[in-house]
Amino acid sequence: MNYAGRVPRETRVIVIAGSTDTNTFPAQAEDYARALRRRGVDARFVPVDGAGHALSGLRDATMQAVEALGR
Repeated sequence: MNYAGRVPRETRVIVIAGSTDTNTFPAQAEDYARALRRRGVDARFVPVDGAGHALSGLRDATMQAVEALGR
């Protein structure tokens, strides 16, 4: 959140978080994306079901993020 105000408005951001992450809770990641959107940044939150902090499903997370770009 400390850097949300520094992200240029023309940047596209996809915030990926594991649904079972106990280090960076998904709600924190979603709040970050929301803060960016409030500033006019194209930011999206993509939760990865069953993934923890290490995003063990990184391939799936990446695919979900790419698919989210089309929505």
